[in-house]
Amino acid sequence: VVDEITPGALTGGKDISGTGTIDINGQVGPIGGIQQKMAGARKAGSTYFLTPASNCDEVKGHEPKGMQVFAVGTLHEAVTATEAIASGNTSGLATCSAKLPPLTRRSAGDSYPQAGNCLWWLGRAPCHCRTVS
Repeated sequence: VVDEITPGALTGGKDISGTGTIDINGQVGPIGGIQQKMAGARKAGSTYFLTPASNCDEVKGHEPKGMQVFAVGTLHEAVTATEAIASGNTSGLATCSAKLPPLTRRSAGDSYPQAGNCLWWLGRAPCHCRTVS
């Protein structure tokens, strides 16, 4: 959906699949049948897959051969991961075996000296932010 309502090709021509629920706040939730969904996506030609971070216990050790799987916890993280895959730089993305640090709570008025590194900011207080170096 995000790709359809934004200019340009979000995937950069890469075959990226994903699954999960998304609530009104942009949180990505778990789903059932993750192993089958990954296998189906790989069979259909996808080489990248975005999985809900909350499904990681079911993903670890079951990633299809030839597929890179990245864990996401929010819609924004999914978009950021898609952009990273499209650019060819996935080194900073969370996987089920190498998760990023947990989100930290911020309040209105907090200073964000490295705002460019904030992966999720909805402009609400308090928000959640994960900074990356």
